[in-house]
Amino acid sequence: SAMPLLLGRLLKFGIERKTMAKKQNNTRKKSHQNTPEEGILSEAWNRMNADIDKLLPQSLRRKNKKKFMVWLFLAELLVLGVVGKIVFDWWTGS
Repeated sequence: SAMPLLLGRLLKFGIERKTMAKKQNNTRKKSHQNTPEEGILSEAWNRMNADIDKLLPQSLRRKNKKKFMVWLFLAELLVLGVVGKIVFDWWTGS
């Protein structure tokens, strides 16, 4: 007797929470103009892209920037791994 009542209340509470969350998300989306945090992040992103554009050759600036950065990251990871292995072997005497 108490179990169906408890389940009913839990379901009602869950449904009310979902509808409240949806309403809050809708109001957030509407009032979600440029907040200061977004402004800071977008400014940092734009400055980082500008710095990367200064380093890249003209042919890689727009078209292949993402591919170039992924390959650069992988090459850097490989080089650091090899250098780290050599330093570790030298340090431990192996």
